[in-house]
Amino acid sequence: MRRFVRFSAVGALNTTVTYLTFTALVLWGRLAPSAAHAIGWIAGFLNSYALNRRFTFADRSLLASRAFSRFLASNLLVLGASTACVAAFASPAAALAQRLGSTSDAGYAVLEAVVLVPALALNFLLADRWAFRPAAKDRAVSR
Repeated sequence: MRRFVRFSAVGALNTTVTYLTFTALVLWGRLAPSAAHAIGWIAGFLNSYALNRRFTFADRSLLASRAFSRFLASNLLVLGASTACVAAFASPAAALAQRLGSTSDAGYAVLEAVVLVPALALNFLLADRWAFRPAAKDRAVSR
């Protein structure tokens, strides 16, 4: 449980980085929501790897290149799924926001927040069970 709390704390910071980057790129950069989502994700990913390796999973003896490549692969999977959701629901979110008297941008911002919640859960499972999991020989030594 403590590891999930640490992952979530790092995730909160990463979510802030991702969300602020996304919002700035949509509102001021006028980028498409799916492109802004991907760029925001990259900024959050780099922060996430550094903090999770040193803080959340610091007790695990890991080869840095192995952990990075696995963390990248798992995050790319989450990015693909979450970007597909943003792309699929951007128009309906904008339309709903307009019907409620707001702007399309407000709909995009809410959509991004909604998509980030399941992305966090999936990302933790992949990081804990695979990306930062020590090799079998290292787990046997630590027992």
